Amino acid sequence: MGRDKTRTVLYTVAGIYLGYLAYGLSQDLGTVTGGEKLLVGAFMVVFAVAGVGLVVWGIRKGMAQAQEAGEERTEAEAREERAEAEAGEERTEAEVREERAEAEAGEEEAREAGEAASLHEEKEG
Repeated sequence: MGRDKTRTVLYTVAGIYLGYLAYGLSQDLGTVTGGEKLLVGAFMVVFAVAGVGLVVWGIRKGMAQAQEAGEERTEAEAREERAEAEAGEERTEAEVREERAEAEAGEEEAREAGEAASLHEEKEG
């Protein structure tokens, strides 16, 4: 994608330069005489048309690339959100498993403590 952006910018700059050359030729058109005047005029038109064409193409292409980048960014954000949601669900499941394990361990400790208390009472009694 980086090369496409660079190419688009270079074409746009080249179009601006061709427009600049066409403007320069139009300024010199009055000082040229004869057959040269026709040649300079023809190149002026060619440079102007090519320059405007490249600038318009570059702007349109740049806008399309910016829109694509925005869509890609939106898709990437959606993927990140899905991944975070899935990770959150996994964490929630892991937390539930952990809580169950803690509850079972707590029940076992309570059972053991109850047994120890009853043994203690039997010894005293």
